[in-house]
Amino acid sequence: MPGCPAHDVLQRLREDRGVRTILLTGGVGRLDIVDVLKLGARGVILKDAPVQHLFTCIRAVFNGDVWVRRQDFA
Repeated sequence: MPGCPAHDVLQRLREDRGVRTILLTGGVGRLDIVDVLKLGARGVILKDAPVQHLFTCIRAVFNGDVWVRRQDFA
């Protein structure tokens, strides 16, 4: 979201317990992944990930799981 850092958005969304957030990113480090998960993100996926990975992430988060494809963030 232009002009609004992801961390700020995640903090605001975390307050609404019904929201399950997936962070779609161009790139992020492992430590950043830990931070965004602590802030309430339930999934982290790269923007250039195959569509099937995005669908898998959405299904997992919808079902209450956390989804991060570790190989994407070596």
